[in-house]
Amino acid sequence: MPKNPRSKKSHKSNKPRAASQPGSIRIEPIPPQVTAPLREVVLNVRAPGANGKTYYELVGESDGAMIHDSRGQFRWTPRLQDLGRRRFDVRVTDDDGNQQTASFEVLVQNEPAGETTSEMADNLPPIIDPIDNQSVPVEQPFMYPVSATDPEGEPLTYRLTSGPAFLSIDSGSGMISGRPMAPGTFPVEVEVEDPHGAKTSESFELEVTNDPPTIDEINDQSIPVGQPFSYPVSATDPEGQTLTYRLTSAPAFLSIDSGSGVIDGRPMAPGTFSVEVEVEDPHGAKDDESFELVVTNDPPTIDPINDQSVFVGQPFSYPVSATDPEGQTLTYRLTTAPAFLSIDSGSGMIDGTPMALGSYPVEVEVEDPHGAKDSESFELTVIDDGPLPESFSAPPAGDVESLPVDDGFARMPFSASTTSSESSGGAPPAIEPIADQRVRPGELLELRVRAMDVEGRAPALRLIDAPRGMTLHPTTGQLRWTPAWDTWGCHFVTVRATSGPGNYAETMFAVHVTAERPMLAPLPDDDLHPGRAWVCPVRAHACDTRRLSWSMVAGPAGMHFDQAASQLRWVPGWSQLGPHFITLRVTDPAGQSVERSCLLQVRNQPPRLPRLAPRVVAAGQTLQLTVRAVDPDGDPVQYELVAGPA
Repeated sequence: MPKNPRSKKSHKSNKPRAASQPGSIRIEPIPPQVTAPLREVVLNVRAPGANGKTYYELVGESDGAMIHDSRGQFRWTPRLQDLGRRRFDVRVTDDDGNQQTASFEVLVQNEPAGETTSEMADNLPPIIDPIDNQSVPVEQPFMYPVSATDPEGEPLTYRLTSGPAFLSIDSGSGMISGRPMAPGTFPVEVEVEDPHGAKTSESFELEVTNDPPTIDEINDQSIPVGQPFSYPVSATDPEGQTLTYRLTSAPAFLSIDSGSGVIDGRPMAPGTFSVEVEVEDPHGAKDDESFELVVTNDPPTIDPINDQSVFVGQPFSYPVSATDPEGQTLTYRLTTAPAFLSIDSGSGMIDGTPMALGSYPVEVEVEDPHGAKDSESFELTVIDDGPLPESFSAPPAGDVESLPVDDGFARMPFSASTTSSESSGGAPPAIEPIADQRVRPGELLELRVRAMDVEGRAPALRLIDAPRGMTLHPTTGQLRWTPAWDTWGCHFVTVRATSGPGNYAETMFAVHVTAERPMLAPLPDDDLHPGRAWVCPVRAHACDTRRLSWSMVAGPAGMHFDQAASQLRWVPGWSQLGPHFITLRVTDPAGQSVERSCLLQVRNQPPRLPRLAPRVVAAGQTLQLTVRAVDPDGDPVQYELVAGPA
């Protein structure tokens, strides 16, 4: 049966021709053709037995005819003046230089198309339009419409004589269709037949491609030691196939969900760990991505410790307070201390009873389980100056002062809202609206931001607008904030969830820093000196403009509250040396109250007298020397001769 070539028109081959050599190349017989003026003649020249590629060309006068140089398809549309017989010569050459030449005739007559003379009565085979090699992604539908014409205009029947099992062809329309489920290259041959049994076939290759999946870039990650780590690996497959995730290199504490790609684990030791993730489609195509996971271990921090004092023979106790960023168990120890002091390694409580006067340097060290440390030093002064002063009692009712306090911000109704942006990459993620929040200064606000993309994975989260100090974990959605005392008012927070370039959703909510009862800022511990004024600003807030009443629960004689300036004032006397505990209470008209306390140490450091070197003086001579003493507190000093010769 004649074979149908594929398409590119050209008058002659581009390959340089070698001299004719004997070989096995031959041209199949070309039957004579009959046509009418302006009616195109299309036929396929076949040359089996060629070595390598085959090159076709017309030899001599062509009268406007063309032949495809590699497929051998001949086309000619005769003009009105071309009536009669026309001879065409075709030469075929293969890669080895073998050549063969053949001739055929075309009769152009003023007869209806399809009619032949007695000497050229023949049923011409149908002609299939050239089919280029095709490709389709694996698991995607493939369709190709085969197009063929019959010189006599009769109906044609299509069939596949060779092809993979997943392909079929419509016998009437010639539409090839199918869905390949595995990659590969498959030869396909199509045959077309007219009602009289004349046939033509055409071959092509169908390549089923399987491009590998792609993992989104993963930046290096960090996590505090002992804290849970989670990261959603995101990958896409060009054919939309189900992917399998695995860790090809990772520390033992990490694992990955093979279906979702979420990496989870809890590191129990600090360090830097290399992680490699691999994703694979059902046909073995893979991609991998590497990153480093840094497990941090920030050292603990000891709260500042002021210098302390205690009366000789009296028990001393001080609770050392330390915090660890990772929330680990801490161990306390004394690296420098007098023998009478000891510390509880678990609680940090320092205890001891001094039996001798003096000043003792003390250094406390705290250590986490991984060796990160912090230390704090202070001086413990053991004094002997009589009993503590009597406790200060509350002033009479007529002396109680009150001060109106306003929280300083206007009330504003606000409801949570969400916005989103969609790129050509797909739908944006969904983020759950967050209701407005209320929190008191100094208290922890903690909530979980929930979001999900269209594939059920957790998108990356970050804060767009937020008050200072607020944090949001990018994968777990844990939002935390402890408002400071100067953050009263309404704060707007915007959270964004991103699932890919340009694909994000946002939600907004308000945080009102307020209180349902009065609030007092902490009162600082301090060291004072007799005769010098101590002034402490007092900050208080309430949720509205109600008047607040102030009272001293405990404090030394002479301390008072300045209503106009909102300050505690006191000038300690020389008889008030030692520690004094202050407790201040604020109460609103509804009876809600709050108290704050602090420790004031009234100290008087002794003057420092330089050592006097021995002197030699002759009898009858006058000894004269100048003694200069320095007082650490800057007080004037008085000199007195305690012992000496008469």
